[in-house]
Amino acid sequence: MKLFSRVSYGTIKLKNRVAIAPMGMKTDIDGYISERNIEFYRRVAEGGAGLINVGCAMCTQKYESRPTWAMDSFFQVAPYAQMVDSCHAYGAKVVSQLTVGLGRVAYADRLETAPYGPSENPLRANPSVCTREFTKEQIAEVVKAYGTAAAMLQKAGVDGIEMHAYGGYLFDQFMTAAWNRRTDEYGGSLENRMRFVIECLHEVKKTCGKNFPVIAKVTVDHRIPKPGYRTIEEGVEMCRILEAEGIDALHIDTGCYERYYCQIPSVYEPKAMELDVIRKVREAVKVPLMGQGKLNDPLMAEAVLEEGALDVIALGHQMLADPDWPEKVKEGREKEINHCIGCNECMYVAVAGKHRPCAINPLSGHELDYPFVPAKQTKKLLVVGGGPAGINAALTASSRGVDVTLWERNSYLGGNLAAAGAPSFKADVHKYLENLIYRIKQSDVKVVMNKCASREEILAEGAEDVILATGSDPIIIPVSAAAGTRVKIMTGNECLLSSQPLSGKAVVIGGGLVGCETALHLDQEETVSQVTIVEALDSILKTAKHFGSNDHSLRDMMDNSSIDVVTGAKVTAVTDSGIAYEKDGIIHELECDTVVMAVGYRSNNGLEDTIWDDVRNVRLVGDAIAPRKVIDAVHEGFHAARVLK
Repeated sequence: MKLFSRVSYGTIKLKNRVAIAPMGMKTDIDGYISERNIEFYRRVAEGGAGLINVGCAMCTQKYESRPTWAMDSFFQVAPYAQMVDSCHAYGAKVVSQLTVGLGRVAYADRLETAPYGPSENPLRANPSVCTREFTKEQIAEVVKAYGTAAAMLQKAGVDGIEMHAYGGYLFDQFMTAAWNRRTDEYGGSLENRMRFVIECLHEVKKTCGKNFPVIAKVTVDHRIPKPGYRTIEEGVEMCRILEAEGIDALHIDTGCYERYYCQIPSVYEPKAMELDVIRKVREAVKVPLMGQGKLNDPLMAEAVLEEGALDVIALGHQMLADPDWPEKVKEGREKEINHCIGCNECMYVAVAGKHRPCAINPLSGHELDYPFVPAKQTKKLLVVGGGPAGINAALTASSRGVDVTLWERNSYLGGNLAAAGAPSFKADVHKYLENLIYRIKQSDVKVVMNKCASREEILAEGAEDVILATGSDPIIIPVSAAAGTRVKIMTGNECLLSSQPLSGKAVVIGGGLVGCETALHLDQEETVSQVTIVEALDSILKTAKHFGSNDHSLRDMMDNSSIDVVTGAKVTAVTDSGIAYEKDGIIHELECDTVVMAVGYRSNNGLEDTIWDDVRNVRLVGDAIAPRKVIDAVHEGFHAARVLK
C-alpha cells in the first residue's frame, strides 16, 4: 500500500504516510508537557504513525494567556525533549505546531485581559469584549519571539515546526479581510495581510537555519459565502505565496468557528470532505501536502494517495479512538479498527476544562491511569445487556482473564446504538457498532441472544459479579388514539430499525437530538412525502448536549431539508387521519400516515434491587443509570470491569 511507502515531507523523511493531526491536549497547570502528554504521543508512535504532529505551543504569553503549552522558557525544553525522544524511539518523526495565539477566539471577561488581533474584533465567546489591535512594534516583538520559540523546539529535538495559520486563529485573522481591516502594511492586499506570517517564517529560517523544515497549516477555504472570508481562489494564491517564500510543506484545512463542522468534522459529514479544495491546491503548488477531513477509511486514504492529491494522510480524532490504526491497516486487520464515531466528545469535554477523552476509547489520554492487570478474585462475570456499555464491560473483563457470559434480550447486539447508527448520515456510528460486534465474536465472551434476564435466572447462573447494562426503552407518551385510526404509531427506534420504509406523511413528536435525526432519516426516504416535527419547547435541539460542531452541522442539515417544524406545541390526540396538537391555546389538526414518538428514553433498571443482596458485586452502568450518551455507556462499562477484584 502507498500508505506505508516512505515519503519526504519537506525535508523530513517519513517511514510511512500516516500522521496524527495536531490536537490541543491538556497540559500541566504550569504550561509544561506532562507525563500524561508524553505517554499519549508515545502510544501513538508505538501504534505505527510515521509523523507525530503535536498540538500548538505558544511562542509568547505576553499578549495572550496561553491556550496550550508554552515555549517561552528554556525550562520547557527538557519535558518536550522527553516526548520527542519517546516518539523517535519508534522511528516516528515529530513536528510541533507553533502559534502566536488565538486572538478573537480566545476568552476574556474584560478589556484589560483581552487578547490582541490585527484589528478590533468582538470575541467569539464574549462579544462584549473586543481584541486589542497590535501595534507594528508589538508585531515585531512577536516575530522575534516566534523565532526564539522555534529555536527552543529545535533544541528539544523536533524535526520541524508547523505554523498554526488556519481555522480563524490569530495568524489566520491577519490573513483574512473579514477580521483584518488595517490600513498599514499589515492590511489591505493579500500580500500585506500575509506579511506577519511571512515575517515569522523568515525569522524561523534565520534563527534555526534554512535546513530546519517549516510547514504551514492553512485554511484555503472558510466555506462561508460572505465577503471578506477566504474562497478557494484566494486560498490557492495564498499557498503559491507561501511556496515562493520558502515554506517546506503545506497542511491543508477548511472552515473556521463560523463554519465549525468544516474545521472540526462531526458524524454528519461525508468521508474525504476536504478533497475538493485539496485537489485545487495540488494543481497549484509543488511542495508536499498533508490533508485530513475524515480520511480514516483505509481504502479512501489509499485512493487519495494513489491519485496524488496528498502526500501524507492526517488522522485526528481517529487516533484517539485507536492509536493502532496504522499497524492494523498494515497488517490487514481493518475489522479490528475502533472507528471514530464523530461525536466530538473529546472536544466537548476538553472545552469544559478536563483532560481530552475519547468516547469509545477510555484509555486515550489515560494510558498511565488505567493499567490492565489480571483479575485475582473474580472468576465468573455475568453481563446483562449487549449495548455499548455491556459489550465494553464484557470485553474488558475478558481481557483480564475473567470468564464472561453476556445476555442480550434482542436478536441483535447494540441496544440503542443500533438505532443511532441506522441513518445513512450516521454511518460512523454503524461502523463502530460493527467493530464492537466483530470484537466480541472474536473474544472468549459467551454471548446468549434473545435472553431476557430475571432474578431467578441470574442467581441460577452462579456468577460472582453481575454488571447490569440493561439500557433504556423509548418513552411512549399517553396520547389518546381514535378507535380504528389508520395512523400508524411507532417509536423512534422502531422507525430507524424498520426494514420496511414508511410512506406518505410522517409526524415526529419531539424535536430533540433523536427526533431531528429521525426526521432527517425520514426526509431522505423517497416514499415519505412530508415530514413534520412537533416540539413542545420553543425551539428544536434545546436539550441537546453536544459539541458546537455537531450542533452547527445538524442545524444546517435541518435548514436545508424539507422538514416542517412546529414548536411550542403539544400533541393531544391521534385522530382518524393524523394528529391534533395544541399551540397558543388553539387546537390544530395535521394530516399524516405515521406518528413517530421520539420524546426520550426511560432507564430499564428494575433488576438491581432484586439481586442486590444475593450477589457479591452488582454494578449498574450506561443508560440503566440514566439515558445519556455513548461516552457514558462505554466508560462506565469499561470501568466497572476494570475495577473487578
